[in-house]
Amino acid sequence: MLTIDFGKGFSKRNLEQMCQFYLVYLKAQTLSALLKIIK
Repeated sequence: MLTIDFGKGFSKRNLEQMCQFYLVYLKAQTLSALLKIIK
């Protein structure tokens, strides 16, 4: 189990949410960089 191996905060659900946040943040950063180039 992840929580047993790594401690609190590493449940399956929490890791899924971390991955989702990373993907959304990555897309937002890419869009931000593109908008700076276009201006």
